Amino acid sequence: MIILDTSGLLAAIDGGQQGHAEAAASLDAAEPRPLSPFVLAELDYLLATRVGQAAELALLDEVARQVYRLERAHDPESGLMLIKP
Repeated sequence: MIILDTSGLLAAIDGGQQGHAEAAASLDAAEPRPLSPFVLAELDYLLATRVGQAAELALLDEVARQVYRLERAHDPESGLMLIKP
């Protein structure tokens, strides 16, 4: 299993990023694709401000279609669940 982070996803999505081809190939081969809500928020911002609205909306469409598995944010010490199941 691969853990998705913001810089890797940005490189996979944005053809102008260094390492784009490798990142895109790694992402294509990844199943499942677990995505932290914090990574999603940061990536959404970066796409909107650096790449463009079309890329941002394409990502959000993929999230809605469950191309990525949006993980719950949970603090095991406090039991706080930031995203309810």
